[in-house]
Amino acid sequence: MTQNKDNSEETEAAAADRLVRKLRFGHLLLLDAVERLGTLQQAADELNLSRSAVGKSLSEIELATRYNLFERTQRGLKPSIAGMIFVRGARRMLNDLKAITTDASLARHGDSSLLRVGAAPFLGGTLAPAVIGRALATLPGLQVRLTQARFPQLVEALHEARLDCLLTSVTMELIRPEVARNLHIEPLYAAPHSILAPRKAPWTRRRAWQLKDLATARWVMLPRPGAWRLTLESAFLNAGCTPPEPVVETNVVFSHAALAAAANALVLLPQPLVPDALQDGKLIALKVDPVPGIDSIAFVTGNRTSPSLEVFRIAAHAIASRFNGSAPRSTG
Repeated sequence: MTQNKDNSEETEAAAADRLVRKLRFGHLLLLDAVERLGTLQQAADELNLSRSAVGKSLSEIELATRYNLFERTQRGLKPSIAGMIFVRGARRMLNDLKAITTDASLARHGDSSLLRVGAAPFLGGTLAPAVIGRALATLPGLQVRLTQARFPQLVEALHEARLDCLLTSVTMELIRPEVARNLHIEPLYAAPHSILAPRKAPWTRRRAWQLKDLATARWVMLPRPGAWRLTLESAFLNAGCTPPEPVVETNVVFSHAALAAAANALVLLPQPLVPDALQDGKLIALKVDPVPGIDSIAFVTGNRTSPSLEVFRIAAHAIASRFNGSAPRSTG
């Protein structure tokens, strides 16, 4: 058994060595272009090459990898399973190269590096600015590029090395093996939520509510798909009732409180946003059992490491301790 395993590892090492010697960066660009555009001619036009040159290069790649990477269909070329794996790997390497080039350029001008951070939209006004501020104070030459998007887009960008790290919620989707592969997930803090209602709304007339009693209420919600919406709908299903459909739906969580007041509707907000939402007195927090909430917020990285990424990681844990009330543990 051990000998077979050793032989397998040697074979994989030999295959990797062969690819390093045979493949060029131009091959990576070609894989990306062929998958995106679907034909050799369109890839050739984008890369300023002849169609025959692209076809020859693709044959070289398949000979080096020993896989059939693309299948011909009526609509053009479609990547095989192995082909899609190599395409994603090619994009990851190209994005890593871009990041290295950017870091070198910044270093030449006396700056430290560029850090590309992804964050769930509901963290864009709470955790993300605080962590970025602390990281910039620690490393003054650091440049941060913040992208706020839905979870699937963020994870895809991290896998393809278009982002260096994420601040996001820990969901069932994040910990699925095919998603979590090659990711390092470090829980930061628990994320309690509150349900708010307009002060004069009928739901404020009782001291306490069961969540199922609010299934017929008017709601302001984030759109599907998304961890926040999934969390709320799952809570209603667990309470034995059909989740409500929102009277107002918007993808900007910072407008939810104002929309709830205007639409005479309920809204579920992360706890860090609640004090500002209650400040003008138009909304009040309801006592609800159970209150839906995302279990925890996490700092997520891929395989890339750098001194600036480590500074940002330390800043994330330091700021998270304020939200959590205690220093979170790193799970590695």
